Amino acid sequence: MTPLDQKIRDQIKATGPLRLDIFMEAALADPEFGYYMQRTPFGRPTADGGDFITAPEVSQIFGELLAIWCIDLWQRAGQISQLDHIELGPGRGTLAADMRRVFAKFALSETMPCHLVDMSPKLQALQKNAVPEAKLHTKLASLPQDAPALIIANEFFDALPVRQFRRHDDQWQERYIALDGETLIFSEAACATPPGDHTHVETGEIYEFCPAAHEVTETITRRLCHTGGAFLAIDYGYSEAGQGDSLQAMRSHHFTSPLNDIGESDLTTHVNFHALAATAKAAGGVVHTIISQGQFLTKLGVVERTNALAAANPSLSRDIQTSCDRLIGPDQMGRLFKVFCVTSPGFPIPEGF
Repeated sequence: MTPLDQKIRDQIKATGPLRLDIFMEAALADPEFGYYMQRTPFGRPTADGGDFITAPEVSQIFGELLAIWCIDLWQRAGQISQLDHIELGPGRGTLAADMRRVFAKFALSETMPCHLVDMSPKLQALQKNAVPEAKLHTKLASLPQDAPALIIANEFFDALPVRQFRRHDDQWQERYIALDGETLIFSEAACATPPGDHTHVETGEIYEFCPAAHEVTETITRRLCHTGGAFLAIDYGYSEAGQGDSLQAMRSHHFTSPLNDIGESDLTTHVNFHALAATAKAAGGVVHTIISQGQFLTKLGVVERTNALAAANPSLSRDIQTSCDRLIGPDQMGRLFKVFCVTSPGFPIPEGF
């Protein structure tokens, strides 16, 4: 039993079952024992973490192409004197470092100042080492608001806590974490009609709603409408209305139960980009067609860049090609991962869309 497991059990005994999003918030962000407070999630398994890998860790090409995507937007927007480069949930700083390297080659480091937003002190230390010029933030509220921005969020939304509801004809029940004796279990309790669009949900099905994702999307969209710019989010999820229980836990690159190893396993859900698109539109943003990661990177030239890099590094050619396949292969990250883009009215249509 982990320290956080015991802490959560004690809380349930004292105050009753925990709503799922409250449980997820504790599991990921508890100040003492939360997953992102104490572990380094990325890379190969170690005693300190290494539970999964993200696209920037797969290949430097991912970050290089996103940097070129930003530069192209900057050029077509009139070469703005300052265009803030912001990343949400930047992990170890790998993506930001790869992008900053390209910006430097185009002498755009000062034109595109870097801001990284992360709640984890442990990860922020790694980010500062990877991107020394970056300004670090723990909340969106501390970001500058006086210039247009290009905001990147790669595998950010999937870690935000969700609420889950089950439909029973015209009645709804919400899911909680409870105790059955000394065993943690999922339970359900009657509730009011849940928020969001759930007209597609059939009786007996689970409906997920992520309050934090909608709040972030609305906040960012309103900021872009005020200052100008674009928001690019890449994550595994739905491009159409989705339903069902997508909660999963990952430890050492293997799936496990969300109720096991609490605080030592990553918890994620699939992102409902269809719902976030509606929120962004309501906030005044221009929402572009949601496409797959494979489609997006292919349009940006990932195959051509991979071939050039492989030709320049013959001894690494096979590894470079394998990494490209992992990014765009339909049976790997290419189809499951979606690309969601919002721009301010009047901003250029981004490449790929």
